Amino acid sequence: MWVLAGVAAAGLILISFKILFGNYSREYEKQKKIETTYNEMHKSRDAFCYHIAAARQRGEIEDARRLTKELKSLDLMIDDFEVKNYGRPRRE
Repeated sequence: MWVLAGVAAAGLILISFKILFGNYSREYEKQKKIETTYNEMHKSRDAFCYHIAAARQRGEIEDARRLTKELKSLDLMIDDFEVKNYGRPRRE
C-alpha cells in the first residue's frame, strides 16, 4: 500500500515537472524564434541602407528613391512586429 502511494506521488511529481519544463521549453523556443526574426529584419534594414547609399553614390537617384520607399515599408513592418511581440508603443 505504501509502495503504491509512493509510486503515485512520484508519478505526480514527474508529471508536474514535465508540464512545468515543457511550458518553459515551448516559451523559450517561441522567444528564440521572435528574436531571430527581429534580428533578421534589422539585418535587412542595414542592407537597404547600404544599397541606398551606394545607389546615391553612383548617381542612381531613381533606384535610391525606390529603395527608400521599400525601406519605409520595412520600417513599418518592424514597428508592427515590435508592437505585437514586445508591446512597444507605435512610433509616429
